[in-house]
Amino acid sequence: MIPDGLTPSEPTLESIEEIIACAERRVKRAGLRLERAQEELGGAAAALVRAREDKAAWLLANPQDQLEMFE
Repeated sequence: MIPDGLTPSEPTLESIEEIIACAERRVKRAGLRLERAQEELGGAAAALVRAREDKAAWLLANPQDQLEMFE
């Protein structure tokens, strides 16, 4: 809804080109954010794998006494 007293102007080639330029900048910024997020996801996933491997190694090196009673 357009507020009273304001009428939209007719589009011009210049105004359309400015909208396109703004959209291109937005796409570029979004691409950079996506790239950084993908890098962060890769690092986080690798850290999770390492942590799970560390836990498995620790459990092998430090068997729990309670679990040995049932073996």
